[in-house]
Amino acid sequence: MNKERILQLADVIERTPHRRRYKPTSQWRKLNGFNMSSWHCGTTGCIAGWAHHLFGGGKETAFTDDIQYDAQELLDLPFEIADDLFVPGGGYLRDIKPAKAAAVLRHLAETGKVNWSITP
Repeated sequence: MNKERILQLADVIERTPHRRRYKPTSQWRKLNGFNMSSWHCGTTGCIAGWAHHLFGGGKETAFTDDIQYDAQELLDLPFEIADDLFVPGGGYLRDIKPAKAAAVLRHLAETGKVNWSITP
């Protein structure tokens, strides 16, 4: 596990200004920011997307799964931990705010475990 990158990722996600908007269909859509509810291949959005963007050296990917696997490697995470981090179970993914994601990442760096129930 690359603690340095995980902490850097937490800082960037937390400190970057993020905006969201609704489409007329009431579906969430990423607009210059953070969004765990859907992956945007090759762009920043979810935790995996941000990791790919920050540490992937500009590498383009064609498929959503490629971003998750790339981020897993870039953060040096075992599959089970990466899966818990990138695809959290329970609740609405769109309700995960940058501060929550940063807190989960910092907890991961400290303990080696993903805990989505912690509060920022």
